[in-house]
Amino acid sequence: MKKRKYIAATAVTVALIAGGIGAQPVSAKSAERLPVVITANGFDEPIAFEHAPFLVDGSVFLPIRETAGLMDSSVTWIPEGRRVVVNSPTTRIEMSFGSTAATVNGEAYTIPAMPINVNGTLYVPVRFVTEALGAKVSWNGTEQRVDLSFDQPYLYAVSGDKSFWLKREDGELYLSENADEAELVADTNAEITDIGEFTAEAMSKDNVLLEAHDNFGEPHINDNVFKMVVANDQLTLETKVHYWGMHPLQSTDWSEDGNALLMNGAELLEISSTGETLETYDLGELTGYEDAAFQVEYGDEDILVVRPQMAGWLTLIDKKTKTAVRLADALLDNKKLEIIESLDPLSVEFVNWDGLKLVSRDGDTLKLTHHWFIDNSDTELSYELSVD
Repeated sequence: MKKRKYIAATAVTVALIAGGIGAQPVSAKSAERLPVVITANGFDEPIAFEHAPFLVDGSVFLPIRETAGLMDSSVTWIPEGRRVVVNSPTTRIEMSFGSTAATVNGEAYTIPAMPINVNGTLYVPVRFVTEALGAKVSWNGTEQRVDLSFDQPYLYAVSGDKSFWLKREDGELYLSENADEAELVADTNAEITDIGEFTAEAMSKDNVLLEAHDNFGEPHINDNVFKMVVANDQLTLETKVHYWGMHPLQSTDWSEDGNALLMNGAELLEISSTGETLETYDLGELTGYEDAAFQVEYGDEDILVVRPQMAGWLTLIDKKTKTAVRLADALLDNKKLEIIESLDPLSVEFVNWDGLKLVSRDGDTLKLTHHWFIDNSDTELSYELSVD
């Protein structure tokens, strides 16, 4: 399915210096740089930085954009005064290139070494920055390794110049634009209890669609998906849907005509780029299925293609007539239908439901594939729409 992604480029590539081991201001051009290993939160596997960290004259240097990102913080470069700002909901750090003066939440500090520009990448002291962000830093001289230890109470996402943080335990939503201090937007209904993901996608210049995903339980077959619309820096809408089972999550976020699609249990909300609710669909009523959750796999100005999470039958909805068609009835032979209908919804054979998947719409033709679990074969199919 078509899915719009807006990936915001960070305004500057920066890095951190590991201080606290007798670091003194040095010239990165004149001193020899030695490789150094960085680990985090007890994992033995070194962090794979795009810009390699190094040790020079007793100081360890790390890329700040990557390190701040590791700690769910934003980084902004301000050309005036050659300043770099690191932001989180609790901390705002400001430093200047060529100076050891810095501030943390407005309080003045002197950092162990000046930020250094190495081939367009800015480096700054690691202990100062990471400890200001709440980390513990230790140095293993024998193995030339810096160990970072920190909590991650927030999920972090970026859209353009806007940075968003969602507090895992209580759903507090924070926003920072450019280098502004992060501010509380709203206390949302989201709660992240286990494996969390957080994304931000622009709907328009002033509106953003946020999605928080919590995968939880054992063996992690529960998924809560929270979606939020932030319009002009205000939370205007939030939804939640709970999925259960081994079935894949393939619900799309966007219709083909650029509207956001938000599932709220069995209810689908279609939202314009300006944040207006265009239509609300009761998918249970439209399809006749009593499932508590649905996935919407396609939408445009004429049709919706949806799937009840447990019943699993891919279903076409005509938005104008509000009529529904179970696509398997039109595309599969009676023998396959009989076999699929006999399956336990919780069985391995039913993991891909009825096996149908929509590939695309070409004019009035829907192109689909069907996977047959018995021989693992895939068949291309088509369905002709009767759209006026």
